[in-house]
Amino acid sequence: SAAPEVTGTASGAIAINKPVVVNTDGTLSQISSSALSEAVDGSTYEFEDSNSGIPNVCYDVGNGKYVIVFTSSGEGHAIVASVSGTTISYGTAAAFETGFAPNQYSVCYEADSGKVVIAYSHQDTKVYAKVGTVSGTSITFGSRLTVKTTESKAVLVAADGTGKVLFLYYVNDNSTECVMASISGTTLSKGTAVSLTSEIGGESSTAMSTGMGYGLCYHEDVGKFIAVSKDGASRFDAVAITKPASGNDCTVSSGYELANNCGDGWVDVCYDTKNKQCIGVFSNGGDS
Repeated sequence: SAAPEVTGTASGAIAINKPVVVNTDGTLSQISSSALSEAVDGSTYEFEDSNSGIPNVCYDVGNGKYVIVFTSSGEGHAIVASVSGTTISYGTAAAFETGFAPNQYSVCYEADSGKVVIAYSHQDTKVYAKVGTVSGTSITFGSRLTVKTTESKAVLVAADGTGKVLFLYYVNDNSTECVMASISGTTLSKGTAVSLTSEIGGESSTAMSTGMGYGLCYHEDVGKFIAVSKDGASRFDAVAITKPASGNDCTVSSGYELANNCGDGWVDVCYDTKNKQCIGVFSNGGDS
């Protein structure tokens, strides 16, 4: 079927084939870029002296700390980082998974519970998650939830700030799913998984199966999760995922094709709290 089209009133000049955002007044604006400057001391602060895979990090707002997840000695580890000025210090790493070394993982902070949630997988096996509690420079974990019982990988997790998190992952039958879970103490309880394949694609691709082809965030202003993907047809797609008034069974909106012929590269999405907009980015054959 043909890709959906969106018609709107421009606010300022918009060049052809350039990404746009919807402003709070309903108009469309071209996304602009500006240079960033940051005071850094140029030092590197090592938290692991062995091969740690590709680490993932989130900021624990309640404790003013960062939580970094990585692999070490055949296990999944997390460590708490403290920042003072331009200096970084670390607590002692703690294992969240001792049965294997996760090769794909994602971590987020959930504001209502004051916890972090780690989602992870290993090669083509199941997807798991645990709740982490930060105290000072230490972190402890609750019991493990099996998010997906069949062969899956490339999991992402995002939180809504009301005690719920959403998991997005790639299933090895070339499909995409999401499932919502609630936090109670250090325990996660999940709802029913929902397929996103017809909305944001699920064709076999290097990007999607390795996790490069997914992005997930929560849009605070509209109260929905936003997922983006780069599928095997080289489309850059987006979909909104609505949380229920009660329970954990989410619903999925119709997907939107944001761009096509994008190649097989990285994508991501984040929420801009100041402008109340989601920004999606993608790479295309070495360009971004």
